[in-house]
Amino acid sequence: MISSSAASGYAHAARFFLALAFAAMSISPASRAGEPVRQAPAAPRIASFKERIDFDRKIGYENASEHMVLDPAAMDTPPQLRSWPKTVRDSMTASGVRYIGMAFELGEQRVRIVLYVYDPRRNLAGEDLLNKANAVNTMTINDVPGPADLGTVSLRSPETPPYLVYWIFRNVLAEVTVYKTSISSIDIARWFQAELVRNVRMQDKIEADPRLGSDMSRMREDKAVGQ
Repeated sequence: MISSSAASGYAHAARFFLALAFAAMSISPASRAGEPVRQAPAAPRIASFKERIDFDRKIGYENASEHMVLDPAAMDTPPQLRSWPKTVRDSMTASGVRYIGMAFELGEQRVRIVLYVYDPRRNLAGEDLLNKANAVNTMTINDVPGPADLGTVSLRSPETPPYLVYWIFRNVLAEVTVYKTSISSIDIARWFQAELVRNVRMQDKIEADPRLGSDMSRMREDKAVGQ
């Protein structure tokens, strides 16, 4: 059995190597779109974690009649990143989830924002948030609750300041990762949460205007500087 101190050390090492991999990451047309990893849940651990973060109560406030309609080209860039080179990828995963990835790089500094947009008829955002938290080889889930005002349920990596923050809001699972930068992952997350709120649509409006959902089948890669 792994002790809690050893587990914490292993988790820290794992996060360090993930950060190194992130530093070398680039978005290319040939790369496969990011996709939440779904696995058979470790039921007792997930149940304990859900209780610890008050998941069921928070998710109960979610409005099932509202969904996101997102156009990355129309989304504003956080002020801290407007002068940074930016790469955007908008595609579909193998399981039919829309993937919007935004990578900002300046020297060795990296900031990555990923939005997974789910079909409102099969919204697995909450399930995939838990799967993401559960994808560790330690006895307990190490991520901790994020800011209470960030989305419906938010989590972050345990170090301070956190290099990773992720959250759900309506039919979106969003995540922000930072590397070798003083820019706050939580500040960037709050900025994009405001963008999500601005792009909420009621379900009847989505159904009445097919154009609002037509972007789901598009694949695109753009590069720009400070949009």
